[in-house]
Amino acid sequence: MIIAVVGGEGTGKTSLSQALGEALGLPVLDPLKARLLAGAGYATLFEWDAATRGLPGLVEAQAEREAGLAGAVVDGGVVDLYCLVQRWAWHRLSPTRAERLRETAARAAARYDRALIMPPRVVAGPAPDRFRSAEHNAQLTRLAAAFAREAALAHRHIDDGSPAARLAQALGAER
Repeated sequence: MIIAVVGGEGTGKTSLSQALGEALGLPVLDPLKARLLAGAGYATLFEWDAATRGLPGLVEAQAEREAGLAGAVVDGGVVDLYCLVQRWAWHRLSPTRAERLRETAARAAARYDRALIMPPRVVAGPAPDRFRSAEHNAQLTRLAAAFAREAALAHRHIDDGSPAARLAQALGAER
């Protein structure tokens, strides 16, 4: 079983992913962007992308990471990265490259048993190395939902609520 937890910065993806992994006995695949930033010397993915113009390549790298999964909870996976490309880098892509990237993301996400889309609220406090904005998260939620519909992914919107309530919703979606 592969479950993706999808949403913007500070929405509680990591907390839900960890709780869901523990409840289901599945490993959690950590976000690629966290690994990237730890060694790159940039505070945010947006700074890194401005310097490298590499955001589209992260979708492909994440798809490769997810291809080897037999079962896991994916935190910040290919759908999140694809939506970030749509939001921040789409204007730089040729139509051919954009379509190839969409196909890569759709193929990777087709392996998910379910995508859980977090509400667009911001539950985490301020952090200098994170981009947290309710408006940005609302845009990413809409992009993720549209992608899930277009790619015919089984998905569920998680309601705004306590961490325990969100976990109960996520577990209810899987039973």
